Amino acid sequence: AAEAAAPAQPAPAPAAAPAPAPQTVVQPAEEAPSGGGNRLVTDIAIGVAGLATGIALAILGPWLRRLKRGY
Repeated sequence: AAEAAAPAQPAPAPAAAPAPAPQTVVQPAEEAPSGGGNRLVTDIAIGVAGLATGIALAILGPWLRRLKRGY
């Protein structure tokens, strides 16, 4: 999984600036007995998920408003 996420790392890099805020939420999971290398994968996953959510909202937002109006 880490090898697949590595090529995608340059894209989420800009999203890493806002990422420290969610990081505080992730810290409890960090204490769980898991591989230490998983943190980077988790951070990348959070960045990609946040990026995907933002893009999805930007695309779906106006479309959902049209649905509410009854288009």
